[in-house]
Amino acid sequence: MSIQKINEHLLTYPESKTTQLTVSSKQETGSLYHISKDTSIKSFTPRFSKRQMSTEDITIARVVCAPTIYGCVLAYSSIHSDYTAFENKKVDKDSIFKGGYVVYEIDYEYNLNPSKKLVPDVKNTDEKWLVSYSEETREYPAKKIAKFFVEQFMYKPTENKLPTIESILFIEVMDSSGLKLSTNHKLDKGFYKVELPIWDHESWSNLSFDKDSMMKIEPIDYDQYKDSKNKVASLLSEVPEYLNW
Repeated sequence: MSIQKINEHLLTYPESKTTQLTVSSKQETGSLYHISKDTSIKSFTPRFSKRQMSTEDITIARVVCAPTIYGCVLAYSSIHSDYTAFENKKVDKDSIFKGGYVVYEIDYEYNLNPSKKLVPDVKNTDEKWLVSYSEETREYPAKKIAKFFVEQFMYKPTENKLPTIESILFIEVMDSSGLKLSTNHKLDKGFYKVELPIWDHESWSNLSFDKDSMMKIEPIDYDQYKDSKNKVASLLSEVPEYLNW
């Protein structure tokens, strides 16, 4: 597909938006990921976001994704609240939190890079947008490449009003090509225990997809992964199907 189509599509936006967006190809950006509580997504349709920051652009329909899982986690910014505000009685069964997340890799050819003016936290997350700029991009095919759940959150007091929140994730990478956890860490197919901060006392403004020196990664075997998953599942016993997600 020609890059001309997406460049022409950009011209349909107000100039105030067009000047804050650049185009990159998959060869330049690499793989793009999206994390979700929904375990059955086959494709993504660009839409108007309902979870954006109050200062973030809400006028452009898009699929929000990132080139690293850490970037996705920081952009999602609600992992700890998913656990503390656990709900399991929703009409939409796909939106029920089963205790973990699926990592989707999205097939695409070109993406948009929003500026800080459109996405204030883009320097932390490296957020990318996929938009509908042709008949072929009304939907973006996706595949499951990994799963993860949180075993533990650690709230560390600071001199400020907000604590720093660190987490212990257990990740199953299912795809043979692996995935990028952060700029400096790639995970091959297998199981991992990962310790990483997800929120700091300045609303994670000091955390970034490429600042991962505090990240600890430990390869584990399936039994260790399963044991931890069963332990977490027992705390979420109202959703027994958790073991099947």
